[in-house]
Amino acid sequence: MKFCSSCASPVQQVIPAGDNRLRWVCAHCKAIHYQNPNMVVGTISTWNDHILLCRRAIEPRYGFWTLPAGFLENDETTAQGAERETLEEAGARIDRLKPFAMIDVPHVNQVHLFYRAQMLEEALDPGEESLEAKLFKAEEIPWEQIAFRTVHKALRWFLEDHAQDPSFERSVFHYDVCEPNGLLCAGLDLSAARLIEAYQKGIFPWYSEGQPVLWWSPDPRMVLYCDAFRFHRSLQKRVRAFHADPSWSLQISRDFVGVMKACAAPRSAQSGTWITPAMISAYSGLQRLGYAQSIELRHGDELMAGLYGVCIGRMFFGESMFTRVKDGSKIALAALIKLLVNEHFTMIDCQQQTEHLALMGARHLCQRSPPDWSTRSLDWP
Repeated sequence: MKFCSSCASPVQQVIPAGDNRLRWVCAHCKAIHYQNPNMVVGTISTWNDHILLCRRAIEPRYGFWTLPAGFLENDETTAQGAERETLEEAGARIDRLKPFAMIDVPHVNQVHLFYRAQMLEEALDPGEESLEAKLFKAEEIPWEQIAFRTVHKALRWFLEDHAQDPSFERSVFHYDVCEPNGLLCAGLDLSAARLIEAYQKGIFPWYSEGQPVLWWSPDPRMVLYCDAFRFHRSLQKRVRAFHADPSWSLQISRDFVGVMKACAAPRSAQSGTWITPAMISAYSGLQRLGYAQSIELRHGDELMAGLYGVCIGRMFFGESMFTRVKDGSKIALAALIKLLVNEHFTMIDCQQQTEHLALMGARHLCQRSPPDWSTRSLDWP
């Protein structure tokens, strides 16, 4: 939050008199803007021992499977909200809703409430926020492609209860707290020394505007081995076409800040960005020291696609990518892979799991088998 919704003046975080928490307070009219947790409601809906799942068409977790769920709206009960979300995301009409599980998610200021429900008919009609909706048998559930840990927990509870009592007559209401995967601490600065020390230990910052700096080391994490990169024929053809046209070029760190700003720009189906002005300042400082680089695809002088990351020793930590042309970010990634292979790198640490990277060959790596954090540096051309 940057401006007061009452008078449009700047706001600042202070602890108001009689309070014990930081609040957004208007510097002009002194209005206090309270921000409270959001309620997410959804259903575990079934049809003849099949469970309804939706594949997300929006971020976060685009392309991954989830239960139909979403934010509770004003003037509706939690059951009404869960029923509405199931209809909007899957086109499924449901009945006999029973509260089943509640999971607190304090690190993102949310509470997730799931209902058991029965579908009234088998027909599905996925909405705009779903790529598809599908009924799964228990043994068919794509566990590796489940979008959120709260959904994973709720599904596991449901299947355990169903195995013990298919009628659910003795089913209990489940509760848990979902802690962030890999969140180590909050605070500290974004100095170059701090960032270098963190990356050498496999730790990276990731936070939103208004939050303290959050430091992460997820387990498992996603990595892309250079020899596992899927250089599909269609992409090879695209690369040859760009290479044959002299108006296109690939460059390294000509405009590192420009790449970061392009990665931070708003995208469809995605709200907000973690690439804050403070992050841009910190990583551009790393780039000046030779620890961060960008790969840039240009048409003439116009920046059309690119990616950036941190390079320490023989490890490249991919941070973000963008494109304004078809396959642009894939071409930038292919160029990075070629450069890394030439310099005897073995992998890119992708940090967070995305379907886009999985399609390019990235996979999970458990912390039990950490990468080689060599201290040898790469001399970038």
